[in-house]
Amino acid sequence: MSQTPMSPSPISIDWPRETDVNPLVMRLAGSSRARFFVAAVFSLVCAMRARAQSVAFQPFPDNSTHSSAAVAEAIANVPLDAGTLYDADGQTDDIQIWNYGTEVYTGPVDVTSTLDRIRDGDWLPTETDDGGFFNLDPGQLPNIPDMGNDYYMEFVVWPYLDLADGTYDPTIEAYGTMAYPGAMRLLIGLGGQVYFTGDHYGESGPQIDAYYVDPVPVVPETSGFAFFGPGIIGLLTCFLRRSVRAA
Repeated sequence: MSQTPMSPSPISIDWPRETDVNPLVMRLAGSSRARFFVAAVFSLVCAMRARAQSVAFQPFPDNSTHSSAAVAEAIANVPLDAGTLYDADGQTDDIQIWNYGTEVYTGPVDVTSTLDRIRDGDWLPTETDDGGFFNLDPGQLPNIPDMGNDYYMEFVVWPYLDLADGTYDPTIEAYGTMAYPGAMRLLIGLGGQVYFTGDHYGESGPQIDAYYVDPVPVVPETSGFAFFGPGIIGLLTCFLRRSVRAA
């Protein structure tokens, strides 16, 4: 009687941690060549384990909430040198990042890698809103002009991108506490306007207005008269009063 061959069971691999390495193996590796071999194997296993945690980019989808053509049109209008964040006063060193009501960072922020990811057409498949249309609610981020429905698209800003490898790591916590996908988002308009929110549109912190990427905010120049004019007028007024009293 012929026997039906059994299908092989799937192999499950438990990646070892550094503390799992049997000390006996290291003791047995008496020669320098053996120690080098053990270290090389362990490094390879750790590298494979790290790579297993990374997720590959995918192309931006086309569906009822996404349009790869709209993404391509918008990012084509963004200047290649854009990436620095500015507040309304044109300052770059006070950008705030908030996570569930807690401020986790204040300082300069650069989103060049995210813009480059979008230029490459790379979508984050573990966050389906990435690249989707975003329509502002009344009063939401009031410094962003309302251009009608399906003009802006939102993109996740995540620091742990490997553009050369075509992957990203969603397992690392940004700023030590912020789990993926975090509270940082870019809004990009079809005309190439780029804005940033560091508290998920005000839901995670007190931020009201968005930060600027492109266009850079235009800060009115203050003329010298604004500084010295009031003082000069005050001195003239005082002089005239004294002159009247003396007369």
